[in-house]
Amino acid sequence: MIVFAFRALPIVCCVYHHQKLSPMNKPALYAIPLFTVTLLLLVVAAFYSTILDRSMRYDEAYTILHYTHDPAQALLFYNLPNNHLLHSFLVWISRNTLGLAPMAVRMPAFAAGMATLAMTYRITQRLASHKAGLIAVSLMGASMSLGDYMVNARGYTLTFLFSLLLFDLLFLQRRIRGMAIFAVCMGAMMTMPSMAVPIASNALWLIWKFKSNGREALYHSLLPMITGSVAGLLFYIPSVLTGTTSMLQLISGPSWADLLSSLWQLLFAGLAGVVLFVLAGIGGVFALRQRSPFMCWFGWQIAGILLLAFLQYVVTGTLFFARNYLYLLPFIAALAGMGLYTFKPAFPAPLAFLLLFIAIPDLLQLGQPNEIDRLRELVKTHTAETDVVLVGAGYAEPIIYHLVVDGYPDRLLLSVQKKRLLIIESDWENYRVIANLNGIAEAIVNNCAPVEDPSWRPFSLYSCPISPGNRPTDSNQGP
Repeated sequence: MIVFAFRALPIVCCVYHHQKLSPMNKPALYAIPLFTVTLLLLVVAAFYSTILDRSMRYDEAYTILHYTHDPAQALLFYNLPNNHLLHSFLVWISRNTLGLAPMAVRMPAFAAGMATLAMTYRITQRLASHKAGLIAVSLMGASMSLGDYMVNARGYTLTFLFSLLLFDLLFLQRRIRGMAIFAVCMGAMMTMPSMAVPIASNALWLIWKFKSNGREALYHSLLPMITGSVAGLLFYIPSVLTGTTSMLQLISGPSWADLLSSLWQLLFAGLAGVVLFVLAGIGGVFALRQRSPFMCWFGWQIAGILLLAFLQYVVTGTLFFARNYLYLLPFIAALAGMGLYTFKPAFPAPLAFLLLFIAIPDLLQLGQPNEIDRLRELVKTHTAETDVVLVGAGYAEPIIYHLVVDGYPDRLLLSVQKKRLLIIESDWENYRVIANLNGIAEAIVNNCAPVEDPSWRPFSLYSCPISPGNRPTDSNQGP
């Protein structure tokens, strides 16, 4: 079924789909070989599917444990930026149809990532050529940032997809599709509020190009963008009215220097990132020399980001994190595809697969075992049914998730059958703070003693005997 879906993606995204193009587009030069782009997508899908079952990271585990139990919780409860509303709703559907396994809950992000690749090809092919489209897809598939979020149950791949869909609807369609623009803007805002940045930048571009676009085209594009964005924002109103968004004030954003440096690292990480940067630079220079409308639009997006970030900083004193601007990545890949196309390579398909191949050593790091894997194994092998495990905040959600999925939920319940409480802390936490935050009785905490077992390093382990005098009477009490 997955193979069939990915074979259909290029068809959905304009393979053999000829339309009258806008001034931002060049005429199609070649008939698109269906099997080449399909094979490229399948190779990417096959590679990342091997990493889909890696251990859960903190933010995605937090999302699954706190926001995906029911649709109302997913769509209407926004107390922290972890809840990407639309993505959480899709994860709720996924976990209730496919299960709670890592591959199941990551399927929405993975599918959105594959659709992003298909849309990257569609847009680049229509702006330049089939060859440029293949290169853009290979560079996107080799991107560490896209790869990481394709196997991460977060909503960032949806931001890639919505930004591409919005560009396609506004600038590459034969006629304005108001309902589609409305749906895309609504979905984008439901994914995360920071998607107001690309929507606003595109709206300002349309206003700037008012004379060439015409009053009617401006009206039929702007109105669905505004109404769709407002419709998406309505899902945040219950949280605003109930005061649950007050926790957002506790999160401090990055400084300007941190924002720019982090964004640079996210966009151009690894060897493939270096290639992406070089080719995008070549494509940018070529597009400027040709006075390409796409390059003007891209420059406008950068200016819009800086302007809106400055206004945000003046008003709120904070900035979005760099990952909120990763929606630029597919367009940079499109520029890179155009950059390589200027050299008119004779064999674009082998070159596209070669670009993927050279990125494999970097991409394999995404699936390497980490501290969560080590802690997960230690809890399985060094604890018994009579133990209850309490983990510090840095690892709590991933370990709780894996204990449930791996069949050890009893390790999380502080019941009358338990004889020992194990508190696992990292370097920056204190076992007493962890216990107090989880409501553990002081009588139990006072009996805690450090465990000198080198196999638990770099973690610190405290063992707290549970005696009849301090044992809880409620068999359902959890730490």
